[in-house]
Amino acid sequence: MIFCMKKIFVLIVITIFIVSNKIFANPVSSQIALTIAKNYYQLQYYRTYKTIPNYKSLTINPVNYNKNVSYWVVTFSKSGFVIVSGDDSTFPIIGY
Repeated sequence: MIFCMKKIFVLIVITIFIVSNKIFANPVSSQIALTIAKNYYQLQYYRTYKTIPNYKSLTINPVNYNKNVSYWVVTFSKSGFVIVSGDDSTFPIIGY
């Protein structure tokens, strides 16, 4: 009986932790998303071509859902893009 109560208590604590982490997620600004995307793009570009990329232009577009930024799409001039999460509770790079 005590073992079952301990299991239930642990499950409740884990559930509260997971839910509270999602509730208190902070949004990622366009400047932070741009910095994350540039760093990731430079790393991947260097791994492939062994040089630092020289991009002249880039665009950053928010994708919204219910008036909140879900993710940022950063497009680079050398035919590349990085998708950055819109909040800090998830892994920052969603796709590339």
